[in-house]
Amino acid sequence: MNILFIVPSYKPAYIYGGPIVSVARLAESLVQIGHTVTVYTTTANGPDELDMPLDRPVIMDGVRVQFFRRITKDHTHISPALWKAVWGTVKEYDAVHIHSWWNFLILGVSAICAMKGIKPVLSPRECYASTSSRIKTVQKEAPASRGGQTPAVPHLFARDFGC
Repeated sequence: MNILFIVPSYKPAYIYGGPIVSVARLAESLVQIGHTVTVYTTTANGPDELDMPLDRPVIMDGVRVQFFRRITKDHTHISPALWKAVWGTVKEYDAVHIHSWWNFLILGVSAICAMKGIKPVLSPRECYASTSSRIKTVQKEAPASRGGQTPAVPHLFARDFGC
């Protein structure tokens, strides 16, 4: 199977911690069992940029990794070049796996997939774990902020979870 991973940051951007390792290990494991994995990612490394080639893919532990420059130095990871590559190539893959959900890069990628008729796999990493641990707290706090009335369906926002 020919699989495209799209992730805001990839190794060696270990400044972001565990998600970098888990995404890389998943990609490498898929390669080991016979799949072809391409990663589209940015040069994000916190407030800095990784010094990686932008004009060609890099093979890392069997995984083909294409780095794209981001135009922001923050958590939005906006990369028009990555969006353009996704637009032009996304239909070449048997599966598209998007990692993360909390930034503009992935919102753009998700919109492109929708326009192209692609239904990607989404792995919400990073703040998702803290989100699930805060839901009960937010639900308990919500009635007080709504005049003591508990809504039938609580409205939860990223700001409620520290994202």
